[in-house]
Amino acid sequence: MNERYDETSRRKLLQAGALGAGAVFTSGALSAGNAAATGTGETGGASATAASSKEAGRIDTEHPRFTLAIVPDTQYQFDQDRGDPAPLTATFNWLIDNRTDENIVFMAHLGDVTENALAMEFAQADPVFKILDRARFPYSVLAGNHDIDGSKDDTRGPSPYLDTFSPRRFRWMPTYGGSTANGYNSYHVFRAGGRQWLLLAMDWRPSDASFA
Repeated sequence: MNERYDETSRRKLLQAGALGAGAVFTSGALSAGNAAATGTGETGGASATAASSKEAGRIDTEHPRFTLAIVPDTQYQFDQDRGDPAPLTATFNWLIDNRTDENIVFMAHLGDVTENALAMEFAQADPVFKILDRARFPYSVLAGNHDIDGSKDDTRGPSPYLDTFSPRRFRWMPTYGGSTANGYNSYHVFRAGGRQWLLLAMDWRPSDASFA
């Protein structure tokens, strides 16, 4: 990430939620940041539509149109005592409330959950992500350079990030496939558009062993 532009303006923009805390992508292969989703086969259309089932929280995994929600760079919402989790809280609640109508199959956070990788910041982020846990809404998270010691690769060992987003956090999810031994990289498989999709959530600096 290029840090040369005006950090004060960027901080105000993100705290205010002027651009929203997330983005939505529909019907297709995605590559963004260190998270990537890939699949094979045909899908139709390029916009989200309502799922066939109108039951609360239900999705239609066979419909050719679906939504993959993307949430990047929430670090200024968890920045010591200067943050404000309200935008991300509102985003997660919106995803849950609109899961059926927008056929939202999965949410991928692209890293930089926090600004300074502090335990106190992850303690602030944890209950916000528990909104998704309670709703049984599947998601992935990866460690960005603001979440850990960015000078080290994923063999860095324990960290406040890993205390909060260890593999055990994701084990309830039917999409969760597993993690590397160090816990910093994971994969999910979800069904959408009538086919299986593989999503890799890779650390800021994966080691050779993790790539292997």
